[in-house]
Amino acid sequence: TDNGIRMLVWTSDIPERATGNHTAVVYSLYDEESSSWSEPTIIDDDGTADFCPNVATDGTSIFVAWMDSNTDEFEENVTIGELASSCEINVAIYDFVNRQFNVVTLTNNTTVDFNPVVYPNNGHAYVAWINNSENDILALNGTNTVFYSEFSGSSCGSVVTISAYEQPVSG
Repeated sequence: TDNGIRMLVWTSDIPERATGNHTAVVYSLYDEESSSWSEPTIIDDDGTADFCPNVATDGTSIFVAWMDSNTDEFEENVTIGELASSCEINVAIYDFVNRQFNVVTLTNNTTVDFNPVVYPNNGHAYVAWINNSENDILALNGTNTVFYSEFSGSSCGSVVTISAYEQPVSG
């Protein structure tokens, strides 16, 4: 950020969790005094699998969007389709005072929502993502619809459809 805050965000394996729910989006802050990174902290420790974080800053706020499973009931033999159908999109803003993220879930459906991208703008953020009607995480089958919503830092606006395609969406 403009005030020198440095943060890393990534998906980490959480060995205490059951197979199928063992990934979480974590962050670490850099401490100038000790020249070291903090221990990784889970952004939203809801016990469910997280994937594909996208992080951005407008210089003053830090935003993260990611895929989050809406269930923690997976068995070790969970299929890609079952996991995909549970994937929703979460977005969060970092609260510098309380040193934690404020999280909002953008989607709640039975088809895969994936590839979130966050674009910050003056303390707000726009989040775009793709939904596939056939739970095809590769987006080769079914309809791929691109959506976006504005995130105020505490809530999201209406979900807007940008376009829908019968072929893969990229870029």
